Amino acid sequence: TDLLLFKHLSQVARLLPPSDYEAQGCANMLNSFAKAGAMDAGLLAHMAVALRTMPPESLNPQSLVLMVSALAKAETSDATLLAFILDLALQIEQSAWNGQS
Repeated sequence: TDLLLFKHLSQVARLLPPSDYEAQGCANMLNSFAKAGAMDAGLLAHMAVALRTMPPESLNPQSLVLMVSALAKAETSDATLLAFILDLALQIEQSAWNGQS
């Protein structure tokens, strides 16, 4: 039943336009699926589009760290997505990073 739940949630998440997602929601979605071992390619692709549509100033260190953690847990090797996240992280002022990140 857990896999059915995550399959359903993935389908519902992909019905929302990528522009509807905020950084924290995207990070939470990726993290929960990765923790459950339920990451699927369709959801990952949709979240990647969502991330790319977000204004860089809307992304915070904590969200980026959660996304990287989720991608690592899911053993995702999407070099393009990771490079994009690195570019975003480099744009955030060093003073914005703290112990919560």
